[in-house]
Amino acid sequence: MKKKAEPESRVISEKRLIHETHRVAARLLVSAVGRPSICPGVLSQLRDFVVTVLRDHHEMEASLLWPRIMATGPEAKYAVAELTPEHARLLTTLERLSGIDLMDRGKTGRSSTQGDFRHELNEVALEVHDSLDAYLKRQETILFPALQSDITLSQWDTFFDRLTTSLPGKWMGGYRGMVM
Repeated sequence: MKKKAEPESRVISEKRLIHETHRVAARLLVSAVGRPSICPGVLSQLRDFVVTVLRDHHEMEASLLWPRIMATGPEAKYAVAELTPEHARLLTTLERLSGIDLMDRGKTGRSSTQGDFRHELNEVALEVHDSLDAYLKRQETILFPALQSDITLSQWDTFFDRLTTSLPGKWMGGYRGMVM
């Protein structure tokens, strides 16, 4: 007789939703870069959203979730350590993305400058998208079982509340509005 799969916890359901939001935002940025009708100011806002939300999320994970998971034993420490190279790659690509000056480059109006600016932004946005996707897939495989078994609803709520309140005001309701 087959054992019934345990239902997915609220922690995992909400974490999946957050991850999908990150993926959608990264895809949206890549898509928007390829549309000349979208002005540099709008691209800058979208880029800033992607960078801010991903950085804040990863900082909160590193300070609130991963230490709790790693405290459960050596296997958990090893699992978190396995993600370190992909996490570092994602942070490096986010730094590159945040370093692109969209406003000055978009003001000249010359097509060659616009093309160069969009080409560079597209290249780096694709890197962020790809590294984010690889990191999240690996994280979901490696750490979701630990989140399911080792993080209490109270600990998750603390993480989630700190995450949503750490976001700048114009984006603060984003996560909370998704799951309420």
